[in-house]
Amino acid sequence: MSTQPVPEKPVSYPIRGSRGVFSAIVDRIAMFVATFNFKSFIFSCVMIPLMSLVYLTVIADGWRIAFEGMANKKLYKTEVAVLTGIDQYEFAHRLDIASCCAIVMMVLVWMAGTKTLRLLLCNKGYKKGVLNLGLFRRVILTITIALFTLDSYLFYNGIAESSWGAGGGLKAIVATLGWASALFGLCFFHVTLKMDDSE
Repeated sequence: MSTQPVPEKPVSYPIRGSRGVFSAIVDRIAMFVATFNFKSFIFSCVMIPLMSLVYLTVIADGWRIAFEGMANKKLYKTEVAVLTGIDQYEFAHRLDIASCCAIVMMVLVWMAGTKTLRLLLCNKGYKKGVLNLGLFRRVILTITIALFTLDSYLFYNGIAESSWGAGGGLKAIVATLGWASALFGLCFFHVTLKMDDSE
């Protein structure tokens, strides 16, 4: 009687790391949901369009006055592949290099303002590898002051050339001080919303 060996069943091995990657993704999503600040999100959704409107009108005019050549450099005339066909839209004829500089300015001022307030108010906003926290604070504060000063100068230029500013003077100065104060107040309120969420 001959005995034939019974063939072994193939063993299926799970894909290494697949469960770990999935768990990591789930953990990241759960952490994002747990730390999501709904009040800060609503505040950003309301303020970003309003701030963009000011920057695309007043601050952009300030750039055009400070650098006269910016007004002639329209975006639809540039040879950038992303902007191909943008001249079909009416609003595109109003956009120029000054408009881009204004939006970049808005992002830099907002980031610098909130970063500085987080450092001063709640000792947050820096990486753990920073050895000299005092020097780091002074550098960030210097950059923030420089950005806010430039932003106020551009706002003054833009508002002074408008019909409301009437060529400068006291009205333009008061409007510029009001704008700088409002911008700082918005940054402060946004940081306080973040602080309330972290407590």
